[in-house]
Amino acid sequence: MIACLEARYASELADLVTRHGGITYQAPCLREVHLPDAAETRLAVDLICSQAVDVAIFLTGVGVQTMVEGARRSDREAELLHALAEIQVAARGPKAQNALRRLGVRVDLIAPEPFTSAALLERIQREWTLVGSRVLVQLYGAPVPAFTGGLRQLGAEVTEVSPYRWERPEDEEPVVRLIEDLAAGWIDVLAATSAAQVDHLFAIAQQRGHEETLRQALGRPELHVAAQGIVCASAFERRGVEVDLIPRHASMGALVVEIANTPGNCPISSSATAPGDGTVAVVAGRDVERDCIARALAGFGPRTTVAVVAGRSPLVQQVAIEHGLAVQCFPSDRTDAMIQRATSVLVLNGARRNLQAGRVLKLAGRYAKPVQIIEPPHTP
Repeated sequence: MIACLEARYASELADLVTRHGGITYQAPCLREVHLPDAAETRLAVDLICSQAVDVAIFLTGVGVQTMVEGARRSDREAELLHALAEIQVAARGPKAQNALRRLGVRVDLIAPEPFTSAALLERIQREWTLVGSRVLVQLYGAPVPAFTGGLRQLGAEVTEVSPYRWERPEDEEPVVRLIEDLAAGWIDVLAATSAAQVDHLFAIAQQRGHEETLRQALGRPELHVAAQGIVCASAFERRGVEVDLIPRHASMGALVVEIANTPGNCPISSSATAPGDGTVAVVAGRDVERDCIARALAGFGPRTTVAVVAGRSPLVQQVAIEHGLAVQCFPSDRTDAMIQRATSVLVLNGARRNLQAGRVLKLAGRYAKPVQIIEPPHTP
């Protein structure tokens, strides 16, 4: 079970985990609030277009996109791009660089791997002279005092702008449940892709009175903590949490491969064959539609018994009876026994998070039961 704190690319990360045989537990720990119409974004566009800066430094691709969107809304996109061609431009990493290049903007300098602001500052110090230069820095959702302070020490006059902010998720209950499930031992790997996710995880835990529970859970030897890069890892380490997995390249794909290559992290495959005769433990999300349940149960043999948690899957019970299948109900505190006695496990996921699925899949792995997972159809 891989718990992921990612928000913007949550579905892409889940797909990567699934392809490598893992099960994703999603608990987004931040949301990006884009501000293309904010005064700060307009200021950045004004400064560049009026040639009031000598250097523009972009730390993220999404920051580039938001700033250009702000210029577009005020009919100044062409003016902004022309002005960027007249000054020096730096990018922290490939995402910012690619966003600029797609717009036809020349990038004069990019940080070396691992594409951190510290690496960018070091390269700027080696290759550029900033004494007396007016420098605009597009921040990545939060202040970066070490970077901007370093630029000032090099003699630059720095203006910081944030075309978007990182804030806590609107719905924090999935994060609270994650902390509880980490403590209960249901999670094999906790994966974070940014330092802000880690900061928000601990902030939510502290506000809800679960900080000590979280710290103890993250200290469990059987739990692996994975961070996409060294900046993300440092957010754990500042809190005394040891990071077990850091990929060589700071990307989601590399992170998932690193997790998958660690023995025991992805024991359950989502591509198991459909269940036949025997007892099948069926776990369905509350928003799974009748047609989806009917299609899934249509492949069951006539001697199949459908096992469900009493009171949680009434529609599954009803459809199973309509198909002439036997139904066995287990109390909610006997889920362990239900999985242990089942021949196989079927998980029907809806659009919303299936709160039962995490524990059930963990139990399926514990008892080596084959699992079939049916995801909702993707809508355009």
